[in-house]
Amino acid sequence: MAQTELKDKIPPHNDEAEQAALGALLLDNDAFGTVLKYLRAGDFYKTAHQQIFSAMINLFQSGEALDIITVSDELRNSSNLDSCGGPAYISALTGAVPTSANIEYYAKIV
Repeated sequence: MAQTELKDKIPPHNDEAEQAALGALLLDNDAFGTVLKYLRAGDFYKTAHQQIFSAMINLFQSGEALDIITVSDELRNSSNLDSCGGPAYISALTGAVPTSANIEYYAKIV
């Protein structure tokens, strides 16, 4: 019974799809407009992913490039870099996805 109660309290989510979507955006900034059709920061389950995506939105809306350095800097400026896993985690996101070609599918899964 306790197992059922626990399952009822955890919303459905897919960590791998979240990481792949964020990593693909770091690889292909041009896909951001497409991703915004499907995703908002609150759609991500992990708080760190919400913060990373919010930083990406800020950069995109400012017309700045999205990459490991700029996203890390944006997170640092908002005092969220450490809580997101630091630059190492941002860098690792690009390794979570072999290509950005499937970014739309990753966004739909999230």
